[in-house]
Amino acid sequence: LMDPKYQVFQPSLELINLIKRDAGAQLSDYIAASRVNNSIQLRDYQKQAIDAWGNKGPGDTKSCSGTYVMATGSGKTITALATIEKLISIVVEKKSRPLMIVIVLPLKHLLDQWYEEALNFGFESIKCYENSSAWRQKLAESLSVQRVTGSGYVMAMVTNSSFAMDSFQSEMEKINTDFLIVADEAHNLGSPTYLKALPDNANFRLALSATPDRHNDSAGTKQLFKYFGDPVIEFTLEDAIDRGFLCPYDYHPHLCPMSEKEYEEYMELSDLIKEEKQKTGREGEKTKELTRLQGKKNDLITGVSSKLDILEKQLKKQLAEEGVSHTLVYCGMRRGEDELRHIERTVKLIGEMGIKTRKFTAEESLDERREILNLFSSGELESIAAIKCLDEGVDVPATRVAYILASTSNPREFIQRRGRVLRKYEGKEKAVIHDFLVAPPYRRNEEDDMVEKELFRGLEFAKLAMNGNECMNVLNDFAGQFGVTVWR
Repeated sequence: LMDPKYQVFQPSLELINLIKRDAGAQLSDYIAASRVNNSIQLRDYQKQAIDAWGNKGPGDTKSCSGTYVMATGSGKTITALATIEKLISIVVEKKSRPLMIVIVLPLKHLLDQWYEEALNFGFESIKCYENSSAWRQKLAESLSVQRVTGSGYVMAMVTNSSFAMDSFQSEMEKINTDFLIVADEAHNLGSPTYLKALPDNANFRLALSATPDRHNDSAGTKQLFKYFGDPVIEFTLEDAIDRGFLCPYDYHPHLCPMSEKEYEEYMELSDLIKEEKQKTGREGEKTKELTRLQGKKNDLITGVSSKLDILEKQLKKQLAEEGVSHTLVYCGMRRGEDELRHIERTVKLIGEMGIKTRKFTAEESLDERREILNLFSSGELESIAAIKCLDEGVDVPATRVAYILASTSNPREFIQRRGRVLRKYEGKEKAVIHDFLVAPPYRRNEEDDMVEKELFRGLEFAKLAMNGNECMNVLNDFAGQFGVTVWR
């Protein structure tokens, strides 16, 4: 019988992970038995990626590098954590060498998701973002312990912005042990600032991305591959759908004509962009003014007024036929004549239709975002209107229907959004994607390629859609109206 004078507590996962991290090869039988990832079964392509990264296993090597090019929803995070686990088992546990691990992530909410996933692998990590004094002391102390003991591993998760800060850079410069750097959504690190911040002393390097090529930046792409290594696996969206790891989908393109006023502004911006490019005299070079003008042009396209009319029509149809639970709407930021941004006008429209909706942007706190996602998953919140916060790493697998009001010609953006919508979820047999393609009002300037760019995105979506023939007919009609041929 249990003695009433004593109370038994189950040790927390965090405590077990802390003991495991610092114990190195001296793990007790209890701690070894407490590994929480025994139930995680890697898929064949994940195992192949790990083997390829380590040149058939990193057993005797002193350095490994490579890039995992894997579709959104195909398990990049799990694959990376399993790679880390294998490296720890060899470097720390088998060879009794200390190991530093830095995982670089674009946003705080993605870092939090990685942190939770890492706990399931038995990894305790240090979160490095916002107030540097809090994490810097903890990181410095952990590294000091590691230097004294000459064993164990230290894992730090850091946002891109904190990664480039002097306070974090100074800690990395001190590392003289085996050093692994993992970059999730690695394409974000191709700018000169982040490329300069990548540590030369990291002998193990792993990059993750569904779309590693940087849009209109071949030089940045080349530098990233030079640092992290070429792809060791390419598992595409088509592979993931065919293997049943992502949902199949129907695709419905909608033609959204600009107003005369919108098209006039569009052409004015196009002329200004052309003039600015001529000033630079160098192909691909971007000035602040060029970036500003291109941003205004993109905002104009994403906020075309006819999109809300078409959205209202489609939502009414959806309400009548199947209901609107688990509906995601991607919006833009352009301000209308009422000074409301496109996302706020969208939320207002949806709310006036009696649909429970909230916006999901960088303005909401992390706690608010978690609440929104939880309410959305449970069905209490019928729709979410988002700008870009859902583009990289945020899981919304419950999404059944997506309306893409705002999209650009950047393949990375629309490929990631599609993958986000296609994640598997209980009771979800397929997803439905409505794409809003912009066109001139009545005429077309022959020098402008807007229609071609919009049709290119439509073509990419149609290729893998269940109703591919149907939407290809729609796209062909659209192309015919403007005398455009984009089919390859």
